[in-house]
Amino acid sequence: MAGALLTVNLLARWGAARTLAFGSVGTAVALLPLAGIPLLGMAALGFMGVMTMAAVHWPARSVFSQELVGPRWRTTTAAILTIGTALGWAITAAAGGFVIGAVGFGGLFALSTGLAAGAAVLAWAIHCLQVSRPAPVAAVALTLERKVPA
Repeated sequence: MAGALLTVNLLARWGAARTLAFGSVGTAVALLPLAGIPLLGMAALGFMGVMTMAAVHWPARSVFSQELVGPRWRTTTAAILTIGTALGWAITAAAGGFVIGAVGFGGLFALSTGLAAGAAVLAWAIHCLQVSRPAPVAAVALTLERKVPA
């Protein structure tokens, strides 16, 4: 619940890409106890951390994907995100069993930590690209139109 309430403020203050990166870093940090400390208390702490970061990450990912496309493509983007998420969960569930069999739960959580950290790096890189690229032509035209007296 705290993560969901925090997300609105983070999105308003940092924007979607930075909030997404924060959620991914938080997920990676929360997975560390699951990967390295085989105690019930650490598992509970790690699980609560992952769920809190999921409450930050999922809405930020939705807003982020909507910001990347024009209004005409937003419903298609939302559908692709939903399908991709469902496929990702299915593949993770199927592959997770094989990974656990090969390297154990610690290895699975270590792999998950690395993937979450990689997602954070990717989200941050996209944020840096968004900051460095010029505004779209339509946005510039609207801005100029407002500044020019009639």
